[in-house]
Amino acid sequence: AFAWFGRLGLSIGPLLGLLLTAYTGFDTVILASCLLGAVGAACVLLLRVPFRAPLCPPICSLDRFWLPNGRWMFLQVLPVAACAGLLLATVHRYEFYVFLMVGFCLALLALHFVFQEADVRAEFISGLVLWAAGLLILLFHLGTAAWYAAGLLVGLGIGLSVARLLVFYIKLSKHCERGSANTSFLLAWELGLALGLWPGYAWQGQSHYVCEYGLALLAAALVLYVGFVHRWFMRHKMR
Repeated sequence: AFAWFGRLGLSIGPLLGLLLTAYTGFDTVILASCLLGAVGAACVLLLRVPFRAPLCPPICSLDRFWLPNGRWMFLQVLPVAACAGLLLATVHRYEFYVFLMVGFCLALLALHFVFQEADVRAEFISGLVLWAAGLLILLFHLGTAAWYAAGLLVGLGIGLSVARLLVFYIKLSKHCERGSANTSFLLAWELGLALGLWPGYAWQGQSHYVCEYGLALLAAALVLYVGFVHRWFMRHKMR
């Protein structure tokens, strides 16, 4: 649930930022970001989580932030997240983010009704293929309909592939390491986003570069998964 709300925020945030910039100016975007951050902090302060594990961890420990058993999965997440970062940095179309949100919702339905009994590889590979199809549409077709279709396919692809990556991470952890697995996944995802945002802003107005490098990142992620990570995961998963 946490991951899916974060994914919806990935589409709502840019859409809200574009609208605020167009109608009120960029200063309002900064103010809105601060207010949303304050709301998030207030929500965290309202949480009451009972402490049940009387552990005595060392003073310096990465136990809650890094899952050693997931090091190769960390590398697997990076190119996928970098491709998402490229798109966030360069796409400034309202309709793309609206249909990105629709794609996320369709992915959530597909996970429950289409991939429930599917092979463990099906979601991730299908997600990458759909995502690549969306980039190919942007590479060879420009127009409103192309943005609709691309946003839908990219949203569906991100929803399927990234959801499965998080499940992979959780399955690599022992029962008491699930928090570490979740945090490691988030660190990989955010680092990948940053690595994609950086060149994405440098290529403003050059959408063909974004699509080409995005496709190359997705291809690298697919080769890495099929060639090595899947077999490694099947040997090291805990459940």
